[in-house]
Amino acid sequence: MRDVFANTLTSKISGTSALNGYAHRLSQSYRRMIQRFDEDIRAEVEREFDQLTGQSNVEPPLLCYLPWLVAETLQVANDAFIEQAGVAYLCLDQHVQLIDDCIDRRAVVEPTKIHAASLLLTAGVGIIAEISKAPSVVLPLVHKYLEEASRAERVIRGAAGLFPPFEDYLKHVARRGATCKTILPLLASENDSWEHATNLGKVLDELALAVQLIDDLLDWPSDLRLQSDSLALRLLEYRTGKCVQGWDHEEVAEMLFSFQVVDAVLAWTGEALERATVLIPEESQLREAIQRLSGEVRAVWRLMQEDAMACGSPAERFRMLAVRATVLLQH
Repeated sequence: MRDVFANTLTSKISGTSALNGYAHRLSQSYRRMIQRFDEDIRAEVEREFDQLTGQSNVEPPLLCYLPWLVAETLQVANDAFIEQAGVAYLCLDQHVQLIDDCIDRRAVVEPTKIHAASLLLTAGVGIIAEISKAPSVVLPLVHKYLEEASRAERVIRGAAGLFPPFEDYLKHVARRGATCKTILPLLASENDSWEHATNLGKVLDELALAVQLIDDLLDWPSDLRLQSDSLALRLLEYRTGKCVQGWDHEEVAEMLFSFQVVDAVLAWTGEALERATVLIPEESQLREAIQRLSGEVRAVWRLMQEDAMACGSPAERFRMLAVRATVLLQH
């Protein structure tokens, strides 16, 4: 369940009908671009993209709104350029996600995913080199953000068997989402809005952190099953002083409540979104979108606090809350 929080909030941040139209066009442009790939590669890429919506080719995922929201904030008005920049961004994001999928399922060799990830990286960089007015400036920055995300991922996953102390863990989770910033230098190169792009990078850092926090909280059952890294599980281990891998699902669900992991993750998410809002002083659709996300987090937090006083075991409450929280986010 990738980026559950972000993907179920599309209806809440979609904004104007014009913005919806842009997102749909970007989604279709990306799908047209991947038609050049061999059939098995194309099927893999489409499957990964379809997971963002749960329904193939129906609604554009949240990723398709981000380029337009950022472009409006940077006052970039060239629609054709924004759309192409968005396709490049989607290529880079999906490249990273396919690699992460392979790492999550490291016991299974998936060559098709690896080849698909390589082709998406090549396609994304190729588009940037073609349309950018300053590729010698843009490409090094794109490389920097991809490298930042990669290094954070390696640290989080304990490369070479070394895991960061939990106090440092959260900052690596934030850096893990640096891929979203790859859209910034390309858009900024269109109208030389570099100063605004620097501040906007801080906004996207906070937004990426918030999305990753909620995604980890909702996705802990599969992370536990796959022995994948998860902030929620890492926080539980930090607070209990014990490794939870291999533990009973019901027991972990109970401890996520009793050790206040759910409360902590939601609090950090709300704080990240509040910081992001403060960093955008002027009114914009991006600021409005982040405020809506913040409101949803507060609503879910209240819901969980109310249900924490309900009858039933913590494990039963967690299952109920996971369903109710997701339903709340979807409507």
